[in-house]
Order: sequence, then C-alpha cells, then structure tokens
Amino acid sequence: MSSVHVAVGVILTQKKVLLAKRAQHQHQGGLWEFPGGKVEAGEHVTAALNRELKEELAINATQMQPLIQIRHDYGDKVVLLDVWTVTAFDGEPSGQEGQPLVWADLNQLIHYDFPAANRPIVSALTLPRLIAVTPSSGAKDEVLAFCQKALALGAAGFQLRSLQLGPEDINWLHSKLTELCGVPIWINSAHLFDNSGVINQALLSLAAHVHFTSRHLVQAKKVGSCIANATASCHNLEEIRAAEAAGIKAVYLSPVSATPSHPDANGLGWDAFSQLVAKAKVPVYALGGMALADLPFAQNCYAQGIAGISLFQFQP
Repeated sequence: MSSVHVAVGVILTQKKVLLAKRAQHQHQGGLWEFPGGKVEAGEHVTAALNRELKEELAINATQMQPLIQIRHDYGDKVVLLDVWTVTAFDGEPSGQEGQPLVWADLNQLIHYDFPAANRPIVSALTLPRLIAVTPSSGAKDEVLAFCQKALALGAAGFQLRSLQLGPEDINWLHSKLTELCGVPIWINSAHLFDNSGVINQALLSLAAHVHFTSRHLVQAKKVGSCIANATASCHNLEEIRAAEAAGIKAVYLSPVSATPSHPDANGLGWDAFSQLVAKAKVPVYALGGMALADLPFAQNCYAQGIAGISLFQFQP
C-alpha cells in the first residue's frame, strides 16, 4: 500500500487563521482548506511546508510548531496530514494560484465547509492547550479557589470531577466558573450518571461539554448533541478507537507518568504516549503526573496539550 505525506500549515495571527478555497475543478472543489502540500522523498516536513507556503502564498514561515497528525486509510493508499501551526512569517499572504483567501475568526470555523479530513484540525484549533481537572477533595469553595489559581496559571478549560460534591454543588460551581471566565467547562460523566446508568437531566442541561470516563463511554449516546463537544478518558488504543467511534471530539490519554493519586500505576512514558497519539484520529491530551513544563514535550508529540490536577496544585 502506498503512502502520501502531506505538510499542512495553520497560519495564525491575532486569533484568526488563514483559509484557502479549493478551485471548483479540484476534488472537493469549493471547500475551504488549510494550505500545504506533499512532502517529497527525503524532505523534512518543515522544509516541505515552507516550500509550499512560498509557492502558494508567497510567505516565508519563521516560527512553526507541531499541532496534530491525522492518518486516513483510503484502501489503496494511506495519507498522513502532518499539521503545523505557523505563528510568525515574512511577507503578506496572497493567492499565487488564484485561490481565494480569508482570515477567519477561530470561533467562527464551524461556519466554514471543510473536507472531512480537515475536521480534526478544526477541533484542535478550538480546544484549549491546558485543562484543569478539579480535585476530588475539598468543599465547593475550596474547589473554586483551585479553579481561580488554575486560571492564573494559564488554564483555558476545566473538567469538573470533584466526586465528593453533589449535583447542587456541581451546579453552583459550574455557574460560578461561567461567571468568572469564558472557557469551556466539561462535567465528568460520574456526576451525570448514577450507579444504574440513569442520567441527571438537570446537570445535563448545563453540560454543553461532557467528559466521559472509559466506563461511561458506552452510554455516550444518552447525552445527545452534547457528544459534539465531549472528551473521554482513554488508557490504550482500543479505548481511543471506541471514543472515536462514539463521536468524541478529543481524548485524555493516561497515565503518562506516575501520579500522586496513583503512585503505583506504571506510566506510559513519552515514547509510548507519542506512538498512541500518532494512531489517534482526534486530538489527544497528556494526563497523569504532568507539570506545566511538560506542555512543550506534549506538543512535540503532536498532542493537543496537557490536563490534570497536580500541575496546578503544586505550582508556587
């Protein structure tokens, strides 16, 4: 089976991203896409991307970072989309092949029609890099204080997983965080489902975002349209595939390292983590024993970012 390696550039500036429209005579013509092209034999992906950006847009990328890799098996060939963010460049982008260009707001990408292969890229662009998971001890005021500290340290999303709190406290915490910041808030499925699998409709009505434990993933269809923004906990490739099949937007892969809550659990390590990320078809977060300093390691593995509790608890 043949394989095609494609370098893709996500050109970002001031919360906008550059999109190009495919010509009508092309396959999937009229759809919007991120610029890029084929990596030639022996060519490094960043060299290929810079070459394509010069040819297509007349710019020279000066700062690039891995974003996500997406593999598509078309039966007769496998296509690898090797996606990098471009956050600095020389020149002014212009369509050298006559292609229309637009600077699109990141929060408006859902209104653009992309090829199906590009959808995980859109997900990666709209998801945070740092997610704080709330601790499973402490009163609601203490959990809120943790969240305030996490925000100050750069958290751009929360997963409410304080199992010591009842539905009313989770409702209160969700409301307080919504007032405090505009970041996405996921409610852990352990708060939504009782031991019999019955869903708490009052909490679900709050949950534009749900995070599924691996145990609750089989019940994902019960949350209806919330699945579009859902995440899930995974520990191996089988669970990643189950999450993808359920329509999950992103997954947490753990444990990368030993954690204070599970010190005896063997961590995957960065090499095994990277190998699993390479096989995933959705954005992946590193979870387990993370520190804020681990974010660059995760990004170099093409992970979406990192998540956890202790990385915000143990910072000065």
